[in-house]
Amino acid sequence: MLKFGSCTKSPQFLPTKFKLAKSPAEGKKIQALVNGAASFNFSYDAASGELVFASAPPEASKIEVEYQRLVGPLTRYPLVLMGNQTQSPQIFYEKTKLPVVGAKIEGNTLIVSETGFLPGEKVIIKYFNETSGLYTVTLPKKALNASINVKSSEGSCTATLSASALEVSLNCTGFGAKIVDLTYSYQSEPDVTYTLKNVANPDAGQWTVTIDGVKTTEFTRQGSVITLNQPPLPTAIVTIEYRDRT
Repeated sequence: MLKFGSCTKSPQFLPTKFKLAKSPAEGKKIQALVNGAASFNFSYDAASGELVFASAPPEASKIEVEYQRLVGPLTRYPLVLMGNQTQSPQIFYEKTKLPVVGAKIEGNTLIVSETGFLPGEKVIIKYFNETSGLYTVTLPKKALNASINVKSSEGSCTATLSASALEVSLNCTGFGAKIVDLTYSYQSEPDVTYTLKNVANPDAGQWTVTIDGVKTTEFTRQGSVITLNQPPLPTAIVTIEYRDRT
């Protein structure tokens, strides 16, 4: 949730357009308050990212804008690559089998360009491996319980997750080149630090932090930067409000 502070201009230069710091989530409501009263005298120009008032608010008005935005997309994903690759990996979408545009692998990281990113699609990575038999794979993230899934193009593979949840032991049978798919789920650490932009006097106003609609005081603030004492749940909605009292 982002807010503007006070704005004072000479009458002949009163603004009607306000650039939002981030693009609102598509289909989500945008609310504007002029001197504390709800205003419906505006529209949002998605092309320019501006809030456009049909007529300029009065001089020295306090204008507040509230909206939700989506964070992302994530374009970098940690991978587990086993052994020496004998061919360039194939990177494609599971449903359509079409290649992922602009996708590449650097080290153990899959990088997807924003132009090739399709929300909700599952990406498959396949490559040939010369070796077979026993493998010990170190995972970049702790795997969630019962989330390990391994498939082999020839023969079969079994997987055992270590107590640390950071290593997987694979026992594969069969001969010749194999394509081994190893997938697992992991939980990303949620953000604990948030920065509210366009706050001219952060120490002069009142700050409010809510998590899933419940007000909390378990945070510290330095200027316009809010740091939660504990990470919220991955699905939590964190709302930060600033009200200028000057």
